[in-house]
Amino acid sequence: GALSYEWDNGVGAVEDPTGLSAATYTLTITDANNCTFTETIMVEEPPAIELSMAEAIGASCNGAADGAIEVSASGGTGALSYAWDNGIGVVEDPAGLPAGAYTLTITDENSCTLTEAVTVTEPPAIDITQLETQGASCNGAADGSVAISASGGTGTLSYEWDNGIGAIE
Repeated sequence: GALSYEWDNGVGAVEDPTGLSAATYTLTITDANNCTFTETIMVEEPPAIELSMAEAIGASCNGAADGAIEVSASGGTGALSYAWDNGIGVVEDPAGLPAGAYTLTITDENSCTLTEAVTVTEPPAIDITQLETQGASCNGAADGSVAISASGGTGTLSYEWDNGIGAIE
């Protein structure tokens, strides 16, 4: 005789349900004599893709293209692939980057994705904030001076002067 199928969780009376979310379902099968068989079935899902590290290494100088991004991901199904925007392409840890915002899309073998934005920074440009010159008092005299202040860059700034003959520090 004919069997009837009844699923809980709103699935209804179908033999082979599709489009199910991960959950535990109970199936009751009933025959023509009202004899029943009940089975609990788990529909599992793979682990989510997880990004455990997305570290941007800033450019060394303002305008330099030597920044990098290091990433580490796990989970998903099978091998993970890494795709970056901004023309970087498909590489896990891009290097030689100028400052800017980058978007990473990690995809597993089931086409499940995780998207993460990463920003590569750069130090502020070195800028002369004060420049005062005092000319020599007489032709041939070596008593002129220059006073300068600068800001920006990274750490303590050092100054090197070049008078056309050699460097003056």
